[in-house]
Amino acid sequence: MVDCIKNKQNPILIAKEDKQIIGFIIANYNSCFKKAIIENIFVKPEHRGKDIGETLLKRLFEKLTSLKCGYVCFLVEENSSVVIDFYASNGFNKRYRLCLARFYSKQIF
Repeated sequence: MVDCIKNKQNPILIAKEDKQIIGFIIANYNSCFKKAIIENIFVKPEHRGKDIGETLLKRLFEKLTSLKCGYVCFLVEENSSVVIDFYASNGFNKRYRLCLARFYSKQIF
């Protein structure tokens, strides 16, 4: 995890209030393809509705733009309407419906 935090091409942004972490966003950027995937975004429930998620997303876009990123995506389950609505309200649109995944039974970390 320390390597990920130190890597300037894989942004991890944190929102704080009174020295407490109240939210974060993690992205994985591939500089060869100029593409990024948002791995995770989280805001503590008591701080939701205060534009913290939107601010994290905006700052992420600024960072990715500085890296010359041309494409940003995320994965979400189809029935996660709150998450889908959040991203849609921030400029994302639905492009694909099919996702295949393979989960490994061994712990890889």
